[in-house]
Amino acid sequence: MSETPPPQRRNWRWKWKKRKPSNKSRFHQGGKHQRDNNHHSNHPPDGDEKPSVATSSSRGQRSSSGSGHFDDRIPGASGSGVSHQKPKPWNTTKHCGGCRKSRSHSSPCGCIGARGSGGNSNKQARVKSQGVSSGHCSPGESVAGSSGGAGSAASTSSGQPPATTVVKEIPGFYYDSVKKRYFRLLPGHNNFNPLTRESIEKKEAEKKRLELLNDDQAIGQKKGTSNRNTVFCPLQRSLQTGQLTSRQFMRFSQEHSLRNLDLKPRKLANFPDQYFDGESGDISFLQVDECQQRVLMVLSHDYLSRMWQGTITPDPSKPRSVCVSDWKVINIIGTRVTKVTSASWVSCTDNPDDLQIIYSISGGPMSSVQLLRCPREGDGHNHMTYSYESNHESAWTCTWSNNPVAPSYLSIGSSNKAIVVDTVTAYKWKVFTNHSDVLAQVFSTRKPVLYNGTRRGEILGCDLRSLTQTRSDITLRMRHKVAVCSIRLLKDENYMVASDMSGQVKLWDLRQCLCVQEFKGHNNQHAHLPISVDSTEKTLYGVGQDSYTRLWSLHDATLLRTIPCPQPPSHLSPSAIFSQEWKHGTQPGLLLGVQRNLYWYPL
Repeated sequence: MSETPPPQRRNWRWKWKKRKPSNKSRFHQGGKHQRDNNHHSNHPPDGDEKPSVATSSSRGQRSSSGSGHFDDRIPGASGSGVSHQKPKPWNTTKHCGGCRKSRSHSSPCGCIGARGSGGNSNKQARVKSQGVSSGHCSPGESVAGSSGGAGSAASTSSGQPPATTVVKEIPGFYYDSVKKRYFRLLPGHNNFNPLTRESIEKKEAEKKRLELLNDDQAIGQKKGTSNRNTVFCPLQRSLQTGQLTSRQFMRFSQEHSLRNLDLKPRKLANFPDQYFDGESGDISFLQVDECQQRVLMVLSHDYLSRMWQGTITPDPSKPRSVCVSDWKVINIIGTRVTKVTSASWVSCTDNPDDLQIIYSISGGPMSSVQLLRCPREGDGHNHMTYSYESNHESAWTCTWSNNPVAPSYLSIGSSNKAIVVDTVTAYKWKVFTNHSDVLAQVFSTRKPVLYNGTRRGEILGCDLRSLTQTRSDITLRMRHKVAVCSIRLLKDENYMVASDMSGQVKLWDLRQCLCVQEFKGHNNQHAHLPISVDSTEKTLYGVGQDSYTRLWSLHDATLLRTIPCPQPPSHLSPSAIFSQEWKHGTQPGLLLGVQRNLYWYPL
């Protein structure tokens, strides 16, 4: 155990530190320093290459004896050709300047304060705080946290970036992964290029969209013209051997085609717009009729909407392409505020060609629901069949009943209630909705039941044979976490697809009121977005709030394809129609409406 140095030793060290020698005094001039012979007793003779280090006790004895010169403590001073520089003790244990933990030189500490000496750690902390307050800071100081460990510190000291970096969320700042810095989001920081959370998210979404399109194009070029027989031949062989049924063969082949759907669409010709200029009005709704022939399109801008109808036919000039022709405008009658909230095709008779359109108008002091007959060939006029108006009430949705028990019934989803109107007798009832807004509705065609999707997240089935405006009218109840914005009833009416404003899409079994499947990947935060099912009831599709169109398999809830928007999206989400059975020999495909353009994705 080393002894405590005498006061004279400590005073001498203090004087030595105060009187730091210059470079001239640290090295000999023209020869070697002359040293006293008494100081060579602890050193090896000339010619020995291994200098020995004097112990603390011997140094204490030399200092206490008062002998020796100032050069005796200078590293590098030599006497008789021998170097007296003290070697660096790499294996000695020291304390970290940041966390005060014991460490060695060979294994540095991973804390922020261990990047420099004790004084430099405080200086770096001040520079770090000044960098954040001025609008940006160094990525090494902000990204590397206290959990970096020895590996991260070693990689930082060697000039290589660490393997894993953790970006910390700082209120009022955002981290740019390209520039590797934090930038302020406070107003007034940069008047020429203001930064907001919305603009940053929009920029990141656009970058992700372009990367997905480029990756798909590169994969398509790499594959080239791949032979489809490599996939369909095993399926056909399984069909011939009896391992697959014809229905399974069709489903597997369609799912394979959807997975390999080309993300580069074909732009269709513009429709003859007579009311809007080139900058107002975007496509907000698309729907196809039961015959898979006519398309209903709604254009909306602020508090103004217009409706069009067209016919889908194959394009003779381009293979595997379509064209929408025979455009006809559908005039909305008798209202100043023409904001269409919902619209759908209606077949009031057994004749499939006798189509009508039911739509709801809201946004002003008066809401209305109208039933119009589509203009026929040679007759460009619209014929109103029925109109219902209500004061100071919002009309969120509307639907028509083709049930033989409740024929010619009209239902309106309004604020805190739902109204059922008999269009023949003009009698109306109020339906119990648990004091919640009705955002989605559908009539059953086999049972006299009306299904209402409410803002509370409930799907309520109401029996129309006895309406008492109480809970006794409810025959079934299914629950979502947030507001239900879309419901679709399958053909057998034993299953229902419902989506809410949190992005959850579920398949419900109405016989047991149980969720049997859940479709993952849909993006919705607060918008009123529809979910649709194709005519074959094999594919479920919908457009999310991020403007991505997703297609799922209705059989096993597998996400088959994610289609990005072909152009930078606007404030309105695109609208999509997918069908496997287009009329007039048109091949299957997806029709997408973005802003004022129509795109075709062939299958």
